[in-house]
Amino acid sequence: MSPAPGTRQAGWADLARRRGVRLRARGAGPPVVVFPGLEGSGESCLHLVLPVAAAAGGAPHGRVILVDYAAERHRVLGELVSTVSELLGEVLSTGQAVTIWGQSFGNLLGALVAQRGGLPVGRAILVSPFTGLPQARVAAGRAALTLAWRPLYRATTPAVGRCVFGPAPRGTGGPFFRAIAAAAPGDMRRRAGWLAHADFASAFLTLPGPLGVWLGERDRLVDLPRQLAFFGALTREPGSQLQVIGGSGHVVLPPVSVRYARETIADWLAREDLQE
Repeated sequence: MSPAPGTRQAGWADLARRRGVRLRARGAGPPVVVFPGLEGSGESCLHLVLPVAAAAGGAPHGRVILVDYAAERHRVLGELVSTVSELLGEVLSTGQAVTIWGQSFGNLLGALVAQRGGLPVGRAILVSPFTGLPQARVAAGRAALTLAWRPLYRATTPAVGRCVFGPAPRGTGGPFFRAIAAAAPGDMRRRAGWLAHADFASAFLTLPGPLGVWLGERDRLVDLPRQLAFFGALTREPGSQLQVIGGSGHVVLPPVSVRYARETIADWLAREDLQE
């Protein structure tokens, strides 16, 4: 199997794989476990993760471990959580605290893996998290994916994706939109089905702090006021924080928004009160 599109840069090493899930790593230092969005391969977030990790300097983070689930075929979400938990248990040192970094659906996956008890989380970076999506949007997306003819899906996904996940100024988001266009419509529908009539607030409530949360000011996918209220309450503990990324949608793509997200995440990780 060829490497996923988001991991083709030099320097990645395979750590483990099972049932279509692959763990890949690059860099050195305490682990930052990355759970990408529904594309599964990292294009939704690696443009933020890798520069922050590379510029870590003396901060206690740096070894990126990507949970690449683009090729998974699990029937239910709980099975995917079990597979990821098993793989991480094989490659992480016993009891070693990790930083988790989630993007969109990846926040749910990371929170559920941590809730299962197999991932000792020292702190968490949550970019575009949500406890659930408006059900009308989930139902509409699943219906469209049911009827999708694969060539038409590939042709229309970049334009539709820019509307759903943007704003995406000209020249931005190409790797992400190509990744979701390359996915099988049936796989995307199956994963979207995991969000039908589901609320994952309890998983986030059990995440140990501190938590850093970043939400896009122009996120059109989620119920933004509801998520701001939930994660605002969740980040009231000392050391935690909530940031709104100006100009950003659900995936951080405008150059100004990307710079802001990178800088504020790096600053939060470097805070002395967060050092391990």
